[in-house]
Amino acid sequence: MKNKIIIFLVLLMLAACSSKPEPNLELFSPEAFAYDLGDYWEINASVNAKGFEQKEINGKYSFSL
Repeated sequence: MKNKIIIFLVLLMLAACSSKPEPNLELFSPEAFAYDLGDYWEINASVNAKGFEQKEINGKYSFSL
């Protein structure tokens, strides 16, 4: 039983030390506009982002926040 606890604690420490820190996500310059098009409205919104993770796999880009 004592060996199982020691092994568990060692594995827990290894898992905690090997994880990468998450990037700090920063959103800035938000803008939103609404346009009346008669029977309906069109809404455009945008924001700039820093601190996200971008990967390219087989020519396709993947983003994660």
